Amino acid sequence: MSTNLIYGDYHTHTVFSHGKGTIEQNVQEAIKHNLKAIAITDHGFGQPFAGITPKSFEVMKEQVKELRVKYPEIKILLGVEANIINKKGEIDLTDEQEKDMDIILAGYHLSATQRRLPALFSLAVPAVLWTAGICTKGQVRRNTQVYLKAIQSRKIDVITHPGYMMPIDYDEFGKCCADLGTLVEISTRHEVPTEENLEKLINAGVNFIINSDAHELNEIGCVDYALGLVEKYNIQDRVVNLNSCEFKLRSKS
Repeated sequence: MSTNLIYGDYHTHTVFSHGKGTIEQNVQEAIKHNLKAIAITDHGFGQPFAGITPKSFEVMKEQVKELRVKYPEIKILLGVEANIINKKGEIDLTDEQEKDMDIILAGYHLSATQRRLPALFSLAVPAVLWTAGICTKGQVRRNTQVYLKAIQSRKIDVITHPGYMMPIDYDEFGKCCADLGTLVEISTRHEVPTEENLEKLINAGVNFIINSDAHELNEIGCVDYALGLVEKYNIQDRVVNLNSCEFKLRSKS
């Protein structure tokens, strides 16, 4: 796929979490593929071994500031892929930290909850059982409420790989995102949502974003799975980064 079909890739990782490239290398790769914008969104502060720290984030801010001057041809956003860390829908990002973010993504990651005792039983264990094909209707309801609480309590711009390892009611989830203006990511890396669940999100009135979730440099801008679904369901006008690199972010409203 030609990456210049999207204006920007708004979900990429660097060596500051568990990506392989530096921030500058990510930017250079994006420019090589004619992208007009890139977001650096390393894993949140609460993810052990693979998340940013307050100290490393200060270094990231300085690097991005310098790179914006060095590469004026591309818009560089500094953000985070925050973690949903408990059944209350809390994320590992403080209000103060949020002020320094250009874009806020949030998703569920098993490693960010398995060391927290309450979340271990309410989120982590069910996620492990999901990998074995075990998930009850009750757990789906509980998972859905976790997502809804996160979206309702924080101004999250994008929910990443929705439902991955944490199955949800896509009708209810989609309605909440549509009502509050949170974008839903169509993830090529994790191939979610499925076609069935995408239809539910479309019917709920959701707007989408398609990103690479790149951990390797050669993954930046690669959105084949997502683009295939967008074309199949003819929802190009609902995908913000297919139309512009200037679109409304909930966290900035």
